[in-house]
Amino acid sequence: VGEEIALLLPAHPAPARVAEAVRAGVAALELPNAGPAQRVTVSIGLAVASPSRRTATAWLGAADRALYAAKAAGRNRVVVSEDD
Repeated sequence: VGEEIALLLPAHPAPARVAEAVRAGVAALELPNAGPAQRVTVSIGLAVASPSRRTATAWLGAADRALYAAKAAGRNRVVVSEDD
């Protein structure tokens, strides 16, 4: 359960730091959740554009796989795509 959003950072020097700040910022809000988790959290899958990801489909696919890895690892975390 949850919504998916995309955050695009053009040529940012530290995208993982931005992703972690977003995750921590949401957690710090301590918003109540009606689901199994008592507070709203975010799981983030991060993928950086690279020569091996020449299309938006490849880039988004890498981010999606990292997102599902974050969810599988327990949620409320950032996972950086390793597949290049």
